[in-house]
Amino acid sequence: MFDGVNRRILVSAAAALALAALAAGCGGNDTAATPSTPATSLVKGCDVAPPARAAAPKTYDAEPPMTVDAARKYTATMTTSCGTLTIALDPKAAPHTVNSFVFLAREGFFDGLAFHRILPDFVAQGGAPGGAPDGGPGYEFQDELPSRPYRVGDIAMANAGPGTNGSQFFLITGARGAALGPDYSLFGHVTKGADVLKRLNAVADPTASGMLKRLEAEGLIERDGRRPLLTPEGRTRAETVVRHHRIIERFLTDFMGYTPAESHVHADAMGEAFTDEMVERLAEKLGGPDRCPHGWPVDPSHEQAENLELVALADVAPGSSVVIVRLAEHDGDLLHRFYDEGLVPGTRVEVERAGGDVSASVDGAARVIDEPAARGLFVRVEATAP
Repeated sequence: MFDGVNRRILVSAAAALALAALAAGCGGNDTAATPSTPATSLVKGCDVAPPARAAAPKTYDAEPPMTVDAARKYTATMTTSCGTLTIALDPKAAPHTVNSFVFLAREGFFDGLAFHRILPDFVAQGGAPGGAPDGGPGYEFQDELPSRPYRVGDIAMANAGPGTNGSQFFLITGARGAALGPDYSLFGHVTKGADVLKRLNAVADPTASGMLKRLEAEGLIERDGRRPLLTPEGRTRAETVVRHHRIIERFLTDFMGYTPAESHVHADAMGEAFTDEMVERLAEKLGGPDRCPHGWPVDPSHEQAENLELVALADVAPGSSVVIVRLAEHDGDLLHRFYDEGLVPGTRVEVERAGGDVSASVDGAARVIDEPAARGLFVRVEATAP
């Protein structure tokens, strides 16, 4: 216990990430979800309703003063969306690490944060404000490296190199994690909740075959011969995930000042923090947006009708005048390129040569757009060569 008090660390496990495989980001069809209906997890025993979140991430100027006693026993109770873990902390082996962990837990620093990185048979990593890979408490402290090999159920500090410990930690969920070299401060072990570790591991990005088996078992897909098809329930679930993503992207661009490309990355990390009701309230505050920042309609009927009107820029005939309507966002690097190069929704393009790379005039400037980029730009043809 923390100085005799059994503290709770609320950490939301991202238990519905596999739904992204059904419809990624802004690229799939979408439907309005029923307000107040929480998202549903694909992992039995995991609840995706988020815990209470701190109003804003806290930061601190320096490592906290030492308050733990290496002679005492400390136990952390970590409540996640996949169940509760009891962790025996080891202040004798890692006094600075345990002291920092206890301090941040008392401060409520971990409350509502997600496991932003979950890899199969490896680790579940959390403790990063906003899910940012470089997020932390504002201070760093020394390493306290282990004298024994890691084991499944250990908790250790993530780092960016020697002496860069902060708030990010990881739970070892499988053999690959246990095989890590002794480069991470080991400060405790799970003593109760082995079933929870297994559920967290099941949340990890799955293999394609494993994911399909799970989706089929949950009634989200069915097979037509060897080809998997979404069931009505599966389509509804996938469309709900996409709707969340689109509305959150607009919230991040319109209210938080993120660029459209940045919003796509952060919306992925934040998606599990919002219930359907929260998303609908965001949509209302946004004035009922009809598109995500990359041009994809929020209304599925609008998207389906619009599909008939659009074509990839790579397939446009020379001499055509087109307007960019949507940007493919399955490739983050490509999406950033579109914005860096001004290839954004609403941009007018005069196609001079097509077939492979596209030679064009973009807002009056001569450009060559390589074929992969041209395949990811969906345009409306407004005029063709006579």
